[in-house]
Amino acid sequence: MTNDCSSRPDTETIATEISCLNTFITYILKALNQADAGRAILNMEKEILAMQDPKQAEVFQRIIKQIKTAYRS
Repeated sequence: MTNDCSSRPDTETIATEISCLNTFITYILKALNQADAGRAILNMEKEILAMQDPKQAEVFQRIIKQIKTAYRS
């Protein structure tokens, strides 16, 4: 498999790609049963708590919050 998954270096494109991935992950979680989706989110939240870099943890927490909000709608 030789798919090109590279990104262009401009910030706007990368931001759009991240939004797409957030939406994609939300749909994947919705496709799982509720217990598995909840477990995946809980495991991610545990990872965030273990992060050494508070700035990175803040970004991850914001993304998880966005995914949880979209998941519930």
